[in-house]
Amino acid sequence: MVNLDVSALKEIGMMRSLISRIEKPHTLMEAMQERDRMISESVQRECKSPSEIFDVLDSIGENSFVNIGYVSAANIDIPQVKKRNPLTNRMKNYDDYVTFGNQIGYSGEDEIGAVVSLTNYNFRYNSSSRMKGLHAEYRDKFNALRGEYGLPPVASKSNEYRQNIDYGRGFKAYGGDNDELNGHAYTEQNMYKGHITSTTYLVGKDGHILKSSENGESVNYVVDKDTLAPFLKKKGTISGVKGLRDMGATDDVIQEYIRREKELKFRYKQFEFGSILYICATVNGQKILYLNDNLKRTIGGIDINPGDFLEIAREKYKEALADANNQV
Repeated sequence: MVNLDVSALKEIGMMRSLISRIEKPHTLMEAMQERDRMISESVQRECKSPSEIFDVLDSIGENSFVNIGYVSAANIDIPQVKKRNPLTNRMKNYDDYVTFGNQIGYSGEDEIGAVVSLTNYNFRYNSSSRMKGLHAEYRDKFNALRGEYGLPPVASKSNEYRQNIDYGRGFKAYGGDNDELNGHAYTEQNMYKGHITSTTYLVGKDGHILKSSENGESVNYVVDKDTLAPFLKKKGTISGVKGLRDMGATDDVIQEYIRREKELKFRYKQFEFGSILYICATVNGQKILYLNDNLKRTIGGIDINPGDFLEIAREKYKEALADANNQV
């Protein structure tokens, strides 16, 4: 279990600060900065197992602001190339990272194996039990809206591959027959009004982030937003828009339908625990960052190296801590 006695952790930080000041004299300003730094380091924790992430999430107050750093495949379309599948002897489409690299101006020696995004979600966290109620409320209102426009109701999806975990305020776990997904656990959240920012990296076939040279220094290869824009996948439309178009609805009617659905204030997002890099939240009045040392993510057949992304999180955690209570 993760120890969440933040008062004790703060005391440890203050003790470290006192020892440091005794060993090396400080000005008043230097002493205050050193104290704050050591207190922050004292409340930084690394999660060594999935159960520790359960503890962290379960400690966050209902409807409280939280930052979650999430590692996933970039939401882009990679150029395709046809190759023969050696297992089936049939032609099959594969991601053409050579062409993609040429198109974005990549000139490194190492081959691109995957394009990976580290996304920070800043939103109000809700327990599984509360999310169930919010989701049901949204579904009922959405179906009523659809009925006004002559659309059939959306059926309630009972996911036979999800199981409730008897832990804290409730989480979901995979319960199907796919061995690759066994052990996966999830938390479902409402991302309406959530503040979402993302950084995209090139990853090599060995799972490490590729490097580029900047001012003579080797840095992580980041693909900027403008370069990535032509490859972004088109965003899906709200359920029912296609049905309205098929029924011959005018653009004004469709836009009204979209506006009214947006007023229901619900956007579903599922987080898989193995892909959570960090959680930054306020617990008992103290901002705390938890780093997931158990990060496990495979993208396009490439096992992402967790160490590279943990290093990024450690470098940027002060910024995340400062933003933990920001309203969105």
